[in-house]
Amino acid sequence: MWKSTRDKHAATSSSTSASVSSSSSSAATSGTNVSASAAIARRGSNPRVTPSKIPGKPASKLKAPTTQAIAEIEQKREDRRKAMAQVKKERDHENMLNEQNGNPGDVDFQRMIKQFRDQDHQEQPYATKANVQITICVRKRPVNKREVKGKDYDCVTCWHPKVIIHDCKLKVDGITKYLDSNAFEFDHSFDEFTSNETVYKYTAQPLIQFVFNECGRATVFAYGQTGSGKTHTMEGIQRQVATDIFAEIAKFQSHDRPLEVWLSFFEIYGGQCQDLLRQKRLTIREDGNGEVQIVDLDEVIVTDEAELLQIMQRGNALRTTHATEMNDQSSRSHSICQLNIREKASLKLHGKLSLIDLAGSERGADTKSHNRQRRMESSEINKSLLALKECFRALDSGGRGAHIPFRASKLTQVLKDSFVNTKARTVMIAAVSPCVSSADHTINTLRYADRVKEKQVSDDIADVSQVKFRPLDSSSISPGTSPDKPPTGNSLADLMSQAVCRNIAGMAAKDSDESPEEGRPTMDKVTDEDDDELKQDDAWPRRKDSSSSQDDIKLLHSSLRRQCRDRGEGDNSLEELHGVVQTLYEEQENLLSSHMSAIQENAQLLTEEGMLLSDVQGDAVVDYDIDLYALKLDHILEQKEHTIKRLRKQLALFRRRCQDEESASKNVDHVSFY
Repeated sequence: MWKSTRDKHAATSSSTSASVSSSSSSAATSGTNVSASAAIARRGSNPRVTPSKIPGKPASKLKAPTTQAIAEIEQKREDRRKAMAQVKKERDHENMLNEQNGNPGDVDFQRMIKQFRDQDHQEQPYATKANVQITICVRKRPVNKREVKGKDYDCVTCWHPKVIIHDCKLKVDGITKYLDSNAFEFDHSFDEFTSNETVYKYTAQPLIQFVFNECGRATVFAYGQTGSGKTHTMEGIQRQVATDIFAEIAKFQSHDRPLEVWLSFFEIYGGQCQDLLRQKRLTIREDGNGEVQIVDLDEVIVTDEAELLQIMQRGNALRTTHATEMNDQSSRSHSICQLNIREKASLKLHGKLSLIDLAGSERGADTKSHNRQRRMESSEINKSLLALKECFRALDSGGRGAHIPFRASKLTQVLKDSFVNTKARTVMIAAVSPCVSSADHTINTLRYADRVKEKQVSDDIADVSQVKFRPLDSSSISPGTSPDKPPTGNSLADLMSQAVCRNIAGMAAKDSDESPEEGRPTMDKVTDEDDDELKQDDAWPRRKDSSSSQDDIKLLHSSLRRQCRDRGEGDNSLEELHGVVQTLYEEQENLLSSHMSAIQENAQLLTEEGMLLSDVQGDAVVDYDIDLYALKLDHILEQKEHTIKRLRKQLALFRRRCQDEESASKNVDHVSFY
């Protein structure tokens, strides 16, 4: 019984244990499922937590969006790299093609400039303008080998009658590139593809007809920086002029009106006038009638085209040249080739043509490494060009009755009758360099030409996207500089004065191998009545001009100060330098003259010393007065001492002037026109 009860109790316990165990197992399983669900929920809300493998839900499908996004990012990065590599390859290829075509430099800027030039624009045809007193033209030269080697590029566009200079700039971020274009408008603009014949056709050729048909006084001058092509242009014009002048001579000959061509060729260098045909110093004077005379200037008759070209070439070869910062051989003088057309019988002046090649302009910054002589040259060139501009501005604004400051420089002084003559016409050809390295010089040249004859720029040039085009405000324009060959001044009085004629006659008498027909015109064939007639025909009725050279220089500097104020520059450093250099030139002439006088005095004293010694040491000397010898020797030494002291005093003054020039030149490095 006990056994059965015990077995029954055991069975009951076993059943209870199994039930409890089963309940515990179910609870555990249920708890596990809840924990797993919570974990999955947490992991789903946090994408950085990698979900564990869950039955029925493969992990690969959960990873797909992230993997795909990463792959897309990598693909885009790779595409950008390929595009950048392709762009670089294209730029390198374009750069290589540009260099092969002679257009090296920044590819991006060249693209923007090309884009600007490819836009639609209306370029006006060339046309000869009649009855224009002053004609302003601009000529752009091609890029040369030196600039190609230096990877320079073209930044000047000529759309007749406009000239546009492109300034390549970077924005504030220092990376983004953009183009700033400034425009000027003139009577004519010639690009690098224009020939000398075309330039001549629309500039100097109309003046030939004016000189012969209207008995006019015509002047052509070339202006620009060193190396801009002035001399090339002027020599091309000279060749064309030689042909056309003798063609006109033949026409007049056929109508029984024989004319002759008389030529003079001189230069102005450092404020001094030099005859290039005779290689001698000349003096410029103004007579009592206000006529400018160049004393002893050689004037030769020319019989045919070949002879005229030969004399012109000889004169061009003898010009003063020196190396500068911009050019190895720069003309540092203003050369004036003057062709006087005279009536064969009376030698009365029929007309006059002057061809002037001005000295190359340079800024102060370009001359700071030069020696004193080069700096003085540059200062004198700058002053004469500034005076020339002011004369033409006065002429253009106030007419020929207004005061014209032609006495401010030797250049404008010899050009006087081009300013005051009623039958006068002038053509200015401004030569510019095309490359970005010369952009400052180019814009100064364009500003100078623009101020000679104010012309407003119209806004009819179309613009393109990504190109900034802005016409330059003409009120901010200042005279330009920078540097190749020089244009010079021209224009003498209609007939030489009687004093000059006597000098000419004297020189002709000395040259016994030269016949009167080969020399200069003899003034006994020109009567006073003819001279008075010329003066009445050629000049406006005007009051006597009593102004002096100092008055004109003050007027010049007054205009210079006004321009400095317009540009926000308050100093007068350039004015000071002009005064110092002018004084230095005067002191230099005085020193050279004193030195020559001292040499002559010493030579005379040396002769006296030799005679004095021979009186006491000669072989035939038996008796001599030693006291008299000592007295004479003391007198000679006193004279020598006085001469040396005077020369040393003048030398000390000159050296002080040199120090003043050096100090003044350091203050003009920032001046944009020099």
